[in-house]
Amino acid sequence: MNAPNSPTLEDLDPARIEAAAVAPSTSVPGTSAWNRLNAKTKQYAHQLRQALACALELHASGRWGRPEIEAAGRRDYERVFGHAISVRHFWRLFDQVIARDGDKRDFGKLALYLPGHPVRKTRPEEFDRLAKDLPSLEDAIKSVTDLDAPTNAEMLLVWIHAMEEYERLAASGISARKAARRVIGLLHTSGLPLAITRSALSHTFARKLARWIKGGRMPSSIEDRRRRRSGEGRPLPFTPEDIATVVRRVNRVGVSKAYRDTRRDGLLSQRLTEHYTDHPSNKSYTPKRFRAIVTQRAHLIKEIELGPRNAVLKGACIHRNWDHTEQETGSLFQSDDCTADVYFWDTDADGSIRVIRGQFLPIIDVRTTRILAFALHRERNYTAKIIRTLIVRAHDEFGLPRKGFYFERGIWKSAKLLTGVRDPVPRDDLEIGLREWCQFQHAKLPRAKIIERCLRALQAEMTFIPGFCGRDEMHVRYERNERNKKLVESGKMHPSEGFLHFGQWNTKLREICEQYNDERHDRSARMLPGIAPREAWEAWFDHDRPLMRLEPSVRFLLANHRKPCPVTRQGVWAKVEGRTHWFRSEQLGEHVGQEVQMYYEPDDLSSCWVLLSRNDRKAIVIPHEPDCPALSASPEQLHAAQASCQAMNRPAKTYYTAIQPHLPDGAGTPVRRVIADPETVEMGREIAEAQAEIRKQQKTDTSTRHQLARYQRRFGVTRDQEAIPESQLLEGYRWMEEAQRNVQHTPSEP
Repeated sequence: MNAPNSPTLEDLDPARIEAAAVAPSTSVPGTSAWNRLNAKTKQYAHQLRQALACALELHASGRWGRPEIEAAGRRDYERVFGHAISVRHFWRLFDQVIARDGDKRDFGKLALYLPGHPVRKTRPEEFDRLAKDLPSLEDAIKSVTDLDAPTNAEMLLVWIHAMEEYERLAASGISARKAARRVIGLLHTSGLPLAITRSALSHTFARKLARWIKGGRMPSSIEDRRRRRSGEGRPLPFTPEDIATVVRRVNRVGVSKAYRDTRRDGLLSQRLTEHYTDHPSNKSYTPKRFRAIVTQRAHLIKEIELGPRNAVLKGACIHRNWDHTEQETGSLFQSDDCTADVYFWDTDADGSIRVIRGQFLPIIDVRTTRILAFALHRERNYTAKIIRTLIVRAHDEFGLPRKGFYFERGIWKSAKLLTGVRDPVPRDDLEIGLREWCQFQHAKLPRAKIIERCLRALQAEMTFIPGFCGRDEMHVRYERNERNKKLVESGKMHPSEGFLHFGQWNTKLREICEQYNDERHDRSARMLPGIAPREAWEAWFDHDRPLMRLEPSVRFLLANHRKPCPVTRQGVWAKVEGRTHWFRSEQLGEHVGQEVQMYYEPDDLSSCWVLLSRNDRKAIVIPHEPDCPALSASPEQLHAAQASCQAMNRPAKTYYTAIQPHLPDGAGTPVRRVIADPETVEMGREIAEAQAEIRKQQKTDTSTRHQLARYQRRFGVTRDQEAIPESQLLEGYRWMEEAQRNVQHTPSEP
């Protein structure tokens, strides 16, 4: 935790701290020694001091932890040196400076920042003077390709010639001290990174000379064996089968347990088990090199092990180039569904209150990401009807895109209301949905959908809206929100006290979309650098290529869905949102058994219209069958349903009556016609009419008595019931039923 009144990382100016750290300009590691270093070494020391200045200041204050020090140090290192630094290397340099300082807190000294092997600058005059007596050593030094970074072979050659020149001078009568001084002087002025100081070089030369003599003057005796002894060049004591055996378990149990289990079960090679101890002090011990290889291989196959789709999602992807694509504004529209992070409330048809999240479906222009329209659905799941309505809404405002719509898969691809029936052989009588007017493309993966980033931006604006439930409601629960939901469901709180109404939430979503359309993106953005979506649409839209939009007089062609449909004895049908809707009329009954082109609007199923063929220009409008509740239909509803069925059946009966005399069974048995006088015929007609009227009245009285019995069982018998006409009594009971229904469905007052 940061200490009170402590500065933030942004408040610490690296230039100011570095300037303060080097205030004493003479803070160099000895002027003479410093001047003998080459320019590259000096520059590195200056840069490292500048890069670590802020991190050291944070360390010296004692008020900051390792995360803040690391963040500041790595940030400044990349700024000064022009490339990033790993966490491990940063702390190596940082700890090195702290150790060299010795707790003096004098971080201005450049000696603290010198590399491990500083390089001296060459002194040509002194080198040439000393090289006259040491020609073979001079040739060896000049054979070095890069004095700043010589190879091991080049360094070995230099030391061999140094030993030989020393022995040659000593054999010529020069004292050992003078011979060593001449050789060391030439090495010191050569510029090779042999030691930091001349004194250190003298110690190195004495050590090399002793090993040279003791080793029988063999080159191997003075060879630098540190890299070879480090183990990096040794063969690994395990086989590829060992690695594969452990890798198969790593992604499920971890490296340590996988290594421990496979070793316990005897699945590893004998060579590996004999090379490493079987009883380490830490049971999770795993050989370092073995762990590094296994970790890398396990990471390589981790995503594939989870599944092929996950491997594709986490694998390499195409990075789109949005340069010079402004002319594509209006070419592609895209939409997707989103369960918004806000609960709202609404009233059902029966008057009950629901608190739901619903479905939010915006539609955008792909190039500018401008939100063109949106739909808010009250249910948990959306349907193809909602999608089609959204497309028609975008058409009414802007038109249809030039190249079509870019959707995901699932219902966006399979719904017949959108894409129709796909057949490899195109035919005019196919149900093709909106493909009559536009094309559809479908993304295979979520990252191919541009609208995903728009949805994230919109959800970020919903954080402080009443009813917000968070991005991950399953794991991060807002307790007050959960409590309010339970109170509303139990009737103890009015939903308006904790949630927005459907209409209010719809208005708020419109405000959020408008705010998104008017908000400018960063200048570094790839799609819209420094420009807002609405501004980009208005600036980049090509008015010479307007979008197609149907006039109001012919809009019904787009709003209505076409499907080939056979005319059955029940009529024609359309299935919308899982429910089958039947349409029938007397005029349609004449075409039973034919296939017609049926057109219906998913938002208005009160009627449909059909064409007998695609080329027909005379439409037949057919009403929806009357609604008839299964258990509570009124006489009027039953009468309307029966009339609809009779109208559908009437053409068949009429036609049958017309052709019955010509049928084989129509002739019947020969009979003699009876001729009656007109008075008798008229009397028979009057009797039939009177009987029909009586039957009708009896049927009505029976229905009335049944309804009265049902109401009396429900509400009880009223006083003086015998004196009240049955029709008035039935009407009173209906008013009582309506009043009770209103009381039950009226929401409680807050």
